[in-house]
Amino acid sequence: MTYRDFVWFLLSEIDKTSPAALEYWFRCLDLDGDGVLTVYELEYFYDEQVSRMEEEMAGDVIMLDDLMCQLLDLVRPEKDGMITLKDLRKVPPTMLPVFFDAFMNLTRFLEHESRTSFLQRQLAQLSLRAMPASSFQDVIRMRIEFLASLPNPWIEFADLEYAALLNDHEEYDEGSRNGADDAAI
Repeated sequence: MTYRDFVWFLLSEIDKTSPAALEYWFRCLDLDGDGVLTVYELEYFYDEQVSRMEEEMAGDVIMLDDLMCQLLDLVRPEKDGMITLKDLRKVPPTMLPVFFDAFMNLTRFLEHESRTSFLQRQLAQLSLRAMPASSFQDVIRMRIEFLASLPNPWIEFADLEYAALLNDHEEYDEGSRNGADDAAI
């Protein structure tokens, strides 16, 4: 993999909501390059996810039929069981990571599942607090504002990397001071 390829991979992995990431991951999944993702192509990638689920989740496996039913409901392809780039462009960008991570990144796919549950609880609590005193339109506006205030994937990635950099720097400083103390003895 060249440096340029790695950069495209990293950009596409961190933010799967961008048009460039959509095209990148579509090309990865389209094994025969015909511009159509079939159930057979997706099954090829999902088989690896199943073996990882069996190892990491004590056999608690999400069946491909169940997953495909949900994803086909999400994508709503023009031709049943055949997903094109055009079909995926109609999907709300915030849902694209769920689709691609189901086949390419099990850890992130499971994070989507748990994050969705957490967000649903937060939105329900927000609605319950606001409901008696606010109109339905105000509650919807508050929910939209709350969701818009959440950090995008790039900000989350940058924050995590910055925290890791600070941690590494602090460890280096401590090691330098300890080395200087040892030299003085």
